[in-house]
Amino acid sequence: MATPAAVRLWRTAAQRRVVSAFNSIANARVQWQKATEEGREAATEVVNSQLTKGIIVDLDLGALATLPNLVPCANAKLTQQQKRSLERLISAFEQLEVSVSRLQSALEGFQEPPEAIRHNSGTPRTPLTNYGTMPSGSPAPEVTSKTTVFNCLSIRTLESIAMEMVKMFRQELEVKRQITCAIHGLVANPAEEKSESRSKQELRELPSNELRSRLEVYLSAWKLEPKIDLQRLDEITEMLRDEMKMPSY
Repeated sequence: MATPAAVRLWRTAAQRRVVSAFNSIANARVQWQKATEEGREAATEVVNSQLTKGIIVDLDLGALATLPNLVPCANAKLTQQQKRSLERLISAFEQLEVSVSRLQSALEGFQEPPEAIRHNSGTPRTPLTNYGTMPSGSPAPEVTSKTTVFNCLSIRTLESIAMEMVKMFRQELEVKRQITCAIHGLVANPAEEKSESRSKQELRELPSNELRSRLEVYLSAWKLEPKIDLQRLDEITEMLRDEMKMPSY
């Protein structure tokens, strides 16, 4: 069996890795929140400009109607605003991709580092000398996978919790990818594209009230983040705080 000293050494190292991993997840979540807010603002600007274009066409301009090229100039200005906002939206989505990549990388913290499974001399490990102990005196995987890291939870349980969190953000990233593509397809200039998909064409041809409804759905979905269970994340945060005595994030 593994010696108490070996288990203590392993637990200390495991605690450092687990705390570092969850801190990385917390930092990535902060980055996600900032990018989500930036993307929401940019998407709202794009959508508002698109809806304003539709309003201008049927708007009674009164005395302003005598001004030459008023509507074309207004549309051109709105188009330029849309392009800038669309660039911000795409940039925000790229930041979301970076944050999810950081979340995924944080999971590596739950794996045993290579040096932990080597002899003190630095040579590769050899088969177990007896159940529960490595030749170097470190606990074997069969032991560490069930040993509590802090109070109650094993490292495999903590890893499963982290994977559950990361899965939410991976799924939500795909939702935001579809929203970004839909908004981009709506406002992109067809003349600049060699071929336009039927779905994009149909979206452009929607009646104004249906178009408004569709765009409102896009914005609501972006803001509400349907794939992220905030209640579950709060539960996990509270559980980790009790288990690890971590600060709230």
